[in-house]
Amino acid sequence: MTRLLVVSLCWKKKIEVINVDALSHAGHLRSLEPLSNHPARRFVHSDIRDGKALSELIDEEAPDAKMHLAAESYVDRSIEVPAAFIDTNIVGRYKLLNAVHQH
Repeated sequence: MTRLLVVSLCWKKKIEVINVDALSHAGHLRSLEPLSNHPARRFVHSDIRDGKALSELIDEEAPDAKMHLAAESYVDRSIEVPAAFIDTNIVGRYKLLNAVHQH
């Protein structure tokens, strides 16, 4: 889903995208290979739960829009490791909202 959205925004809509990803168990750079050299896409290897890094990135780039697509969305995984689900989906979203609010 994320890959399709980023590809669509860059190629079809000509919108610049800053893709922030921690590359955890579900994240792979190869999923975004079609955009690896696209001038409208910038990849930042960072964790959405790192509020300081998010604040610095938002201050530096001043993006027009922010979207939280990071998620521990596998149902089985959320049952097996609920702390990771809560940490990424809830705490990560809070960190992003807080960074946006500070900007």
